[in-house]
Amino acid sequence: MSKQNHSHLVVSTCGTSLLTNDCNPTTKKTLLECANMSKSEFIKQDTHTIRIIEHHIQQRVQKLLEADVTEAKKMCAELNGILTTMESDAFDGGSTHHTLIATGTYLGGKTASMVQQWLKKQYPMANVMVEQFERLQTRDADLFGEAVSDIIKWITETLPGYTQGQYKVTMNLTGGFKSVNGVLQSLGLLYADEIVYLFEGASREGDNSKSLIRIPKLPFSIEVDGIIEEHITQFRLMGQCNELVPKSALLRVPEMLLMHVDDGLYGLSWWGEVLWAEFREREYNVRVLPSPLTGEIVYGSRFLKTCDGYPSKMIKHINQTLDDLARHVIENGKYNPKSLDVKSFKGSPSVNSTHECDVIEKFRILFHKERNEDGKLVYVLDEFHEGYH
Repeated sequence: MSKQNHSHLVVSTCGTSLLTNDCNPTTKKTLLECANMSKSEFIKQDTHTIRIIEHHIQQRVQKLLEADVTEAKKMCAELNGILTTMESDAFDGGSTHHTLIATGTYLGGKTASMVQQWLKKQYPMANVMVEQFERLQTRDADLFGEAVSDIIKWITETLPGYTQGQYKVTMNLTGGFKSVNGVLQSLGLLYADEIVYLFEGASREGDNSKSLIRIPKLPFSIEVDGIIEEHITQFRLMGQCNELVPKSALLRVPEMLLMHVDDGLYGLSWWGEVLWAEFREREYNVRVLPSPLTGEIVYGSRFLKTCDGYPSKMIKHINQTLDDLARHVIENGKYNPKSLDVKSFKGSPSVNSTHECDVIEKFRILFHKERNEDGKLVYVLDEFHEGYH
C-alpha cells in the first residue's frame, strides 16, 4: 500500500490506560484513588502514595520508550488507536500531526506526555502536541461543563484552520474517558473528516485494521443563522459575556441550543456554543454587529461610518472589542484586560469623547458617557479612531 501524500491531523483523547493496563491490584487501586487529582492536590498526598505512583510512572515511561509498535499497542489504548489508523490508511508518520487531548489531572498530564514522547521517538519528524484542559476531570459536573466549553472553543477555533489548509482531520476516540468522548463524538461529526475507534472486542495484539470503526463527517450543517441573527444581542451576552438571559427574550430559540441554569435564566448548551462559534467565525468578519448591550452601549451617529472601509480582519477585532466592552460594563468596570484598557482620554479628536478603549495596535474606540431619560448610565460610541495615544 502506497503512502498517503496529503497532510493529516489526528486528534486523540487520552485516558490513563498506559498506567492502569496490566497493573498489580494495589498500584491500580492507588491510581484510581488519585485519578481526578490536580497536580496541587496530588503533591499533598502522603509520601507512601506519592512514592508508589511516581515509581510506577518511571517504570512505565522506561518500558514504553523501549517498546516497538507492536508492544506499544499492547501497552496503550491511545497508541493502539493511533497506530492502527495510520497503518490502515498507510499514512507517513513524519507528515502526520498529532494533538493529544488530556485531562487537567496530574495522571492525565503524565499519560499524555508519555504518549507524546513515544510518538516523537518513533516518528522524529512528526508534530506532536498536548492540549491539556485544566478543568477537565470526571469528579465535578460543574467543572466538567466548563471544561466542555473550553474544548468547544479550542475545536471551533483550531480544526477549521487545518481543514482550510487541506489537512485530513481524524478524531481518534479509542482512549480517553466515556464522558469526554461522548462530547467529542458529537463535535467530530461537524469538525473532523472522520471519527475512528477500535471495536471493543479488538485485540491489543497484531493487525486491528478490520476492527477499526469509522464514522464519516455529517454531510450537512445545521442552519440556525436566522435564529441567531434575530437574537444576536442575547447570543453575544450568553456566548461572549457569560451572562444568563431570561426565557422571555429567547422565545424562538430552539431548546437544543439552550441550557436552563436557574430561576428562568438560560445560557448556551454545548450545541448552542458550537453553532454560535460557527456563526461568530463567519459573521464577525462581515460587518459591525448591533450592540451586544442594547440600552447601555449605543452607537453614536458617526460610529458605524468611521468603521467603513476597513478589511474583514479589522471588523472582527472591532466586534470582539465590543464584546469585551459589554463585559466591562456588566461587571461595573472590574473586567478591564490590557487588551481593552478602558480609560479617560484627553485631547480627543472627537468633541464629545471623554474615554477610549483599545482595539488593536494603534486603533481604538472613542466614546463618552451620559445619562438617559431614566437616569441610567449609557456608553455612547463616538468613533473608531486610528492614531497613536
